[in-house]
Amino acid sequence: MSDEQYFGPFWVGIKTRDFCGKRLPKRDHKPWIDDGVYGEIYWGDSAGARELAQHLLDAADAYDALASEFNS
Repeated sequence: MSDEQYFGPFWVGIKTRDFCGKRLPKRDHKPWIDDGVYGEIYWGDSAGARELAQHLLDAADAYDALASEFNS
């Protein structure tokens, strides 16, 4: 598996540098999800990433419901 993967605008990889571009010590390297626009959106375990994805899907469903009510 590559250290970097892209899924649409999202980048998944190992965070090795801080916000100023300074290299982090090996003990601080961690998996990261980046939105490709504003920077990181999540770091933690895969269960948390799945929970974040579910919230995004729920928000999309609510958006569709609101849009259909608005256009009725």
